[in-house]
Amino acid sequence: MLLRRAQAAGSIRAGLRLDDIRLLIAGNAGVIATETDDPAAASRRYVTHMLRAFRARPRPAAAPHGAWRMAHGAWRMAHGA
Repeated sequence: MLLRRAQAAGSIRAGLRLDDIRLLIAGNAGVIATETDDPAAASRRYVTHMLRAFRARPRPAAAPHGAWRMAHGAWRMAHGA
């Protein structure tokens, strides 16, 4: 339910599934088990990278109306219109 709410809010990628979260947890367990120097730091790094990968991509902002007019005017000049 939390995953669906985050997806509906646009915070998390729409295609993310509960299985992906399970893989994150399993992968993190592997990082902790194999890191000998600083397992906690390695775990934080791994989880940070995974959470970034799960984020929804921001939508590009619409160009301001003035920018569109400038681009359109430049196109018209270039094409002799």
